[in-house]
Amino acid sequence: MSYNVAAERYRFHVPRGSFILWVISCAQICYGFTMRPDSLSHGYKTWIAKSIKIPPQTVEINNGLVREARMDVGLLDGVIALPVSSDLSFG
Repeated sequence: MSYNVAAERYRFHVPRGSFILWVISCAQICYGFTMRPDSLSHGYKTWIAKSIKIPPQTVEINNGLVREARMDVGLLDGVIALPVSSDLSFG
């Protein structure tokens, strides 16, 4: 149920509530993309990666650094070697 429908039906109002809900939703999706990519569908991950123009290996590098305090240097070398106009889709 959307915020606007719920606000009208239950007669409550939070100033800028729909904007706050949108921000929270975007934060949840960004967290899912960077920290829990397994929680998003393949197509959605590919769309996000193409929209923000990052190589998919960078998500793997981020996960290693945040969760295990390690970085796969081979992945980083692969990212550095990518041409600027490469296809940025998840395999």
